[in-house]
Amino acid sequence: MHIEAVWQAFHGDLARVEAEIRRHLHSDAALIPEVGSYLLEGGGKRIRPLLALLSARLVGYDQESLYTLASIIEYLHTASLLHDDVVDMAQLRRGHAAANSIWGNQVCVLVGDYFYAMALHLAVGEDSLEIMEILSSATAYMVKGELLQMAHTKDVEITREQYERVITCKTANLMSAACALPAVAAAADAERKEGLKRYGRHLGIAFQMVDDTLDYVAEEERLGKLVGKDLMEGKVTLPLILLLERASAADRPRVEEIILKDNLEPPDLKEILLLLDRYAVLEACMEVSGEHVRRAKEALSPFPASEARDACYALADFVVERDL
Repeated sequence: MHIEAVWQAFHGDLARVEAEIRRHLHSDAALIPEVGSYLLEGGGKRIRPLLALLSARLVGYDQESLYTLASIIEYLHTASLLHDDVVDMAQLRRGHAAANSIWGNQVCVLVGDYFYAMALHLAVGEDSLEIMEILSSATAYMVKGELLQMAHTKDVEITREQYERVITCKTANLMSAACALPAVAAAADAERKEGLKRYGRHLGIAFQMVDDTLDYVAEEERLGKLVGKDLMEGKVTLPLILLLERASAADRPRVEEIILKDNLEPPDLKEILLLLDRYAVLEACMEVSGEHVRRAKEALSPFPASEARDACYALADFVVERDL
């Protein structure tokens, strides 16, 4: 199954999730629907809600609350984007002006807070302590991931394991939660529930690794953010970690010097791009992310062959094939 067939098959369900999200944007505080609508119309594949829908299909869960669960996940994700863009002082988000560059930091922090609160308010309505635990844990981990990433700013000694811990917290745990919620709601057995959690976790790790790799290769028009943005922000992600591992004794000091510079210039980025190419780093990054895709697929072994499982495989493949 190809990813386009998956989007087509779930188009109606995703539209219902979208309607559920918009329904809860109504507020007499005009900035909430204004900023919320801007973000919803700014693109994004809705991968996290799709994960919830796919997981529900695997466990046979088709209750109306599925759309609420999927919208909760998207609220949490959107809140994190608002706050991340404030922290990063971002100018672009998915090819459009970042919300904080339009409304300012104060508004975006508060609207992000509202989205977090709305997500938890909706979760309470599900009357499940396990669902609340999964969501509150994922939210706490997202914040922890951002703080860990800040602690490793310009850290030329960061290891792969430390980096993977960061992206597991900030990205993968929410994707794992998206997969887990329908399994909890459906009272799926422990093996299937754990399989879906692991699928989401490994898919999320691969997703962030590819995102970090695209930062050095994608054209600005396709990626929707400045090329080399992570380097300029002092974020030492997988491409730089592998470059530091692979660089010769002659080249490594120069790589470290560029990472540690306070004011990077275009020639610095160009030099890093040339070194990434010389040491075949980007290809290595895709191999590492591909291993997590393989593990994501393996995690679905408790489920028999089906169109739903094939769709999960297609989404996993899309993660490493996309050029967003």
